[in-house]
Amino acid sequence: MLFDPAMSAQANWGPVGVSQELNDQGMLEQIPVTGGGTEQERRVKVAPGGPKIITAEDFETVVLPEPRAAERQAQISEFYAPHRANEKYPPVMLSVEELNRISTIEADVKTLVDEKVSTWIVKGGIEDEWDGYVAQLESIGLPEIVEVYQTAYDRFLENA
Repeated sequence: MLFDPAMSAQANWGPVGVSQELNDQGMLEQIPVTGGGTEQERRVKVAPGGPKIITAEDFETVVLPEPRAAERQAQISEFYAPHRANEKYPPVMLSVEELNRISTIEADVKTLVDEKVSTWIVKGGIEDEWDGYVAQLESIGLPEIVEVYQTAYDRFLENA
């Protein structure tokens, strides 16, 4: 029973009949809170906690997300998901030579970026300074950093 999806849902949100009920599709669904309390207050009172695991698959087959979580997920899907990158940059390994090559340049780039972002937040001027900023990044070695990381990424893909 430990880590059973239905038991995990009850450990997390509270027992069937108190904070959840089975709907017509056989999924656990949150019972609306009555009496002026909040879901969090009820949860603290009735959910025992303890070892549990609720997977993404469980949200499709066992338990519905609580309404606030479902609303947040819908907002993420509508407003953020269309703009996310297709893939994240993987954990590539850099050689000692590559690390030595980029360590100073990265420090200089970070200093410039932090300085400019701070200035632009406080004083503005990004539109007027952008081209000069890009030129500065190029002159201190940003293309070299990109080259090192691209090489490491290509190597990662070859060995994947």
